[in-house]
Amino acid sequence: MVHSFYEKSSSSGSDISGLFNPTLQTVGASNGDVANGGLSSSHSLVYESEKGELVKFSSAARVGKNEICEAKALAALKNHSEAERRRRERINGHLATLRGLVPSTEKMDKATLLAEVIKQVKELKKSAVEASKGFVIPMDADEVKVEPCDGSMSYSATICCDFRPEIISDLRQTLDSLPLHLEKAEISTLAGRMKNVFVFTCCKGNVSIDTEASQAVARTVHQALCSVLEKASASLDWEEKEEAAKEIERLAKEDEKVRELATELGVVTVLVSMALSDVASRRRVALKALIHLSYGNHKNKALIVEAGILCKLPKKIELEDESIREFADLLSSLSSLGNIQFRDSSLNFLQFLIDILKSCRSFDTKESCLVAMCNISTVLENAGPLVSNGVVPILLELCSEKGTSEKALTILGNLGVTLMGKKALENSSTVPKCLIEILSWEDEPKCQELSANILIILAHKNSTQINKMVESGIIPVLLQVALLGTSSAQKRARKLLRLFRDERQIKMAKHSGPHSSRIALENQRDREEGKRMMKSLVRESLHRNMEIITKRVNAGEDSSNGLKSLLTSTSSKSLPN
Repeated sequence: MVHSFYEKSSSSGSDISGLFNPTLQTVGASNGDVANGGLSSSHSLVYESEKGELVKFSSAARVGKNEICEAKALAALKNHSEAERRRRERINGHLATLRGLVPSTEKMDKATLLAEVIKQVKELKKSAVEASKGFVIPMDADEVKVEPCDGSMSYSATICCDFRPEIISDLRQTLDSLPLHLEKAEISTLAGRMKNVFVFTCCKGNVSIDTEASQAVARTVHQALCSVLEKASASLDWEEKEEAAKEIERLAKEDEKVRELATELGVVTVLVSMALSDVASRRRVALKALIHLSYGNHKNKALIVEAGILCKLPKKIELEDESIREFADLLSSLSSLGNIQFRDSSLNFLQFLIDILKSCRSFDTKESCLVAMCNISTVLENAGPLVSNGVVPILLELCSEKGTSEKALTILGNLGVTLMGKKALENSSTVPKCLIEILSWEDEPKCQELSANILIILAHKNSTQINKMVESGIIPVLLQVALLGTSSAQKRARKLLRLFRDERQIKMAKHSGPHSSRIALENQRDREEGKRMMKSLVRESLHRNMEIITKRVNAGEDSSNGLKSLLTSTSSKSLPN
C-alpha cells in the first residue's frame, strides 16, 4: 500500500493530479511545508508499507506520462486531418469528372451538379428502352407480356429472365400443349439474360377461332409463361439453397459452435423441407447437413424431430435411391433422443426402417438402421410398436449373418424381456434352432453371450421351450461353451444347464413311486453319458490348444510372447456344476 504526501509550491497554486491517479492519495499542506524542512515542488513523500517509512517520489514521472498522452493525441488528430483531406480531394476529383461529362455544369454547385447528373442518367435509360423496342434485347427486369399485333389476329408473347438452358425446353413443352399456331420465334441472350419473343395465332386444328376465344387463349398463354418464369426462379432459389446446405455441412463438420449458431438462425426447417423433396440431389445435400448438425447436439436433434421429418418420410423405398444411406444415418443419430421424442405417431418411421432392412443390400445402411432400432428398443414402451410392425422375423433372419448378428441379437434381447417380444420369439419356427447355432460360433464370443441370454429368457419357467432346446441338441453345445467360452458365456451356459437340471428333477419328482428304481437307473446312465461327453470335450480342448501352441512356435514368436501365449492357451477351464 502506497500513500503519497504531495507538496504544493505555493498557497495560491493548485495541483489536482493526485485526484486522477488511483494509486496515489495526496495530502497537501496549505503553507507548502512538511515538518520543518520544506520539499521542492517536484517531489512528494510516499509511504511504502513494505519498508514502513516515507520516501521521496519525483513528480517527473507523472509529467513524462502526461507528455506521452498529449503526443499520442496530437498524432491521432494529425492522422485524422490527413485522412479527411484525402477524402475531400477524391470527392472533388469525381465531381470534376462529372462536370466534364455533363454539359453546361462548370459554374454549378455540388448539389445542383448531382441533380443534373441524375436527370441525365434517367433520360439515357429511357432512350435506351425506346431504342431497343425494335430489337430483341434482354432487359434487367423479369417480365412476361402477351399483346395483340397491330392489324392482325396474331399475338406477340414476350418472356425476359435470367438465362437457363432448361427454360427453352420448358417453353417448348408449354407452347406445344396450347391450341395455337407459332408463326415466329426470336431468342437473344446478353450478359446472362435472355429474351424470347413468340408470334402466334389462335387456332383449333387448322381452323382459326373467334376473337373472344383468341383472347381466352392469349390469357392462357400469359398464365403458362408466368408459370415457366416462376419455375425458373424457384429453381434458381433451390440451387442457392443447395449451395448453402453444402456450406452448412462443411462448417458443421469442422466446428461444434457452428452447429448451435446454424440452428439459432432457423436453418433446420428449410433443410427438413429440402430433405423431403422429390429431387434426389436436393435430398442428399440437406440430409448430409442435418446429419452433421445433429452430431453430439441433443437440442438440434430435438429441433429436427419437431420439424416433422419422422412423420413425413418417404413411404416407398427405391433401391437405386442414393439418399437411403443418408436417411438411415440421420435416423440412427436421432434415435438416441430417447423416450419422449419417440412415442405415439413418431414411431411411424419404424416401417421405413423395416423396409430398408428388407430391400437394401448395403451393409452400412443396414447397420445404421439396426443402430436406430437398438436405441429405440431400450425403451420398454417402444417394444409394442416394434413387434407389431413385424420386426422380429427380420431380426431373426439377420442373426444368421455374422456382420449384423450382434446388433440384431441385442435388439431381440431388449424385446425378449417384454411379454409381446417373448411371445413373438416363442411363436417363431426358427427359434431356438437359430440361437443354438449361434452358440457354436467360437469366433463370435459376443454373439454367443447374447444368444445365451435370449435362450435363458425363453427357458425361464417354460417347459415347452426347454424341451424344444433339448430336442434341438443344445446340451453338447452348452457343455462346450461352458468349457471353452468367455467368462460371461460360461456363466450363462451354466445357468441354462441348471435350468435343464431343475426341470428334469421336477419331472423325476412327478414319477416317484414304484418306478423309482428304473428312473434311478436311467439317471445313472445319463450321468455316465455326461461324463463321457465331458471327457471328449476336454480331449478336444487340449488337442485344439496344442495345435495353437504348435502354430505359434512355428511362427517364430519371441520367447516372452510365446511363453505368455502358452500359459494363456493351456490355462484350465472350470467344468460346469
